[in-house]
Amino acid sequence: MLVLDANCGILSNYEVFVTMRSEWPRPSDMGMDTTQAAFNHTILAYLDDETLMSESIITTFLKSIEGFHLQPTEILQLLNLRPTELATIYQIIERADERFTISEMRSLLAINLLLPRRDTPFDFGCPLQRVFS
Repeated sequence: MLVLDANCGILSNYEVFVTMRSEWPRPSDMGMDTTQAAFNHTILAYLDDETLMSESIITTFLKSIEGFHLQPTEILQLLNLRPTELATIYQIIERADERFTISEMRSLLAINLLLPRRDTPFDFGCPLQRVFS
C-alpha cells in the first residue's frame, strides 16, 4: 500500500501499521532516544494484530458494507475497533436506530465479525489498566 499524502485525511490502524513497518526510520538510523524508540515499539506491538489484515480483507469488507451507506468515520471505527457486540455498533453509528432496522444492524455485526481480531486484549504495561480492567 502506498501512502500518497500522509497529511491528507484519517488512516486506519492497518495503514498506520503498514507505514510504520515499511517507512518508519529505525531508532539507530536517526539517533532516536530510548523513550521514542520504546514508544514506537509499543505502537507497533499494539497494532500487531494488523498483521492479520490485508488489503484484500479490507476491500471485501468495504464491498460488503457498501449498501449500508455509512459515513467514512463510521467505517473507520468499524475497521479499527472491530466490535463484537451490537451495543458497540450502536455507539459507533450515528443515529443508528433511525437509519437501520435491528435486522440490518445484526447483518452489519455479522459482516464485522468476519474481520480478524486479537485473541486477548493488549496490555500497555500500565498499572492502572490492570486495576480498571
